[in-house]
Amino acid sequence: MLKGGTQGPALRLGSSQDSRLVERVVDQSMPMGEDKLSSSEIALLRAWIDAGAPSPDSEVSDSAAPEGSNHWAFRSLDTKAIPEVELVDQVGTSVDAFVLRKLESVGIEPAPLVDKRVLVRRLFLSLIGLPPRRDEVSAFMGDTAPDAVARLVEGLLSRPQYGERWARQWLDVARYAESNGYERDGTKPHAWHYRDYVIESFNLDKPFDRFLIEQLAGDEIEDSDATSQVATTFLRLGTWDDEPAEERRDRYDQLDDVLGVTATTFLGLTLRCARCHDHKFEPFSQRDYYQMLAFV
Repeated sequence: MLKGGTQGPALRLGSSQDSRLVERVVDQSMPMGEDKLSSSEIALLRAWIDAGAPSPDSEVSDSAAPEGSNHWAFRSLDTKAIPEVELVDQVGTSVDAFVLRKLESVGIEPAPLVDKRVLVRRLFLSLIGLPPRRDEVSAFMGDTAPDAVARLVEGLLSRPQYGERWARQWLDVARYAESNGYERDGTKPHAWHYRDYVIESFNLDKPFDRFLIEQLAGDEIEDSDATSQVATTFLRLGTWDDEPAEERRDRYDQLDDVLGVTATTFLGLTLRCARCHDHKFEPFSQRDYYQMLAFV
């Protein structure tokens, strides 16, 4: 807008009356089509130009001072005091206390405790996604030891079905697919190795930081091996055009996919909006986006 083309700049900072942009919207040659700017919208445009056309590039960006940002993703974790509740006998863990406190604050009585037959089915379906066999239900019903539930949970966590069930949640986040998309939708014949890597990681209770590093840089870490290298398939799971019309644009679409899913998966942030403009809802600018993209 300030540099302009063959006819000069579109606007002059601080002077709406000398700005070609205002001239065009007033004579209704712009915008094209039937929808023209109203008088109030033109007045708003004039006021913006007269004020110097302030934009994020000329203002202090929140991204320059992330420590002062109130964005939830930048807040430090803190420890909440366990609240006191009236139904003390129903507090088995600290989580129960927080749930009960919320219920009591709005006058809702908690649901009654389920019997052991319902509990064993819930545990099986939640942890491994399969219902228990009759003999498994009978064994749990007959187990009167105080640690019966804990032992059942540990047993279910040790089963391979646990990883098979819960790995699906991560595979959805990582946009796992065994084909490339687009009209030919060619296959990724070896993508299943990554699927099995995620399942095994859950079953091994792999530390999350290690799980993260292997997927982002499993080929670069000091003790890199076949497993950690398979983990980097995370970076290759997006759509893939094997015959792009514009190769350079397609390459940056691929990089944008990697950057976007990495930000949402590991940072809980959306960065892809900043590919085209400073982010309007999170403290990131276009400059931040392309600085991140340089690492992809």
